[in-house]
Amino acid sequence: MKQIVNVALPKGRLGEKVYDMFDSAGYSCPSIKENTRKLIFENEETGVRFFWVKPSDVAIYVERGAADIGVAGKDILLEYGNGLNCAPINNDHEGENPVGQVWSEDG
Repeated sequence: MKQIVNVALPKGRLGEKVYDMFDSAGYSCPSIKENTRKLIFENEETGVRFFWVKPSDVAIYVERGAADIGVAGKDILLEYGNGLNCAPINNDHEGENPVGQVWSEDG
């Protein structure tokens, strides 16, 4: 059985943009594009599970171990990301918040 990586994505435009980055990197989960109210999407073949969460909850999901990785805007990380290691991963639109990758200090 393949190990699953849990990824917390913020609901909305940023989350959709970040999902497209994961998709391009080979971590797709086609069911995430379906028009549904589901919040959890898994692809066992690629070993990834995505959670749609409120942007302000991304750091909490990572901090408490519900997600292995979370992606949020820099503003959210500065406000809610105490105790987490953060690294920028993309900022392709000048003036927009950079996307950040967060992971717990345990991981």
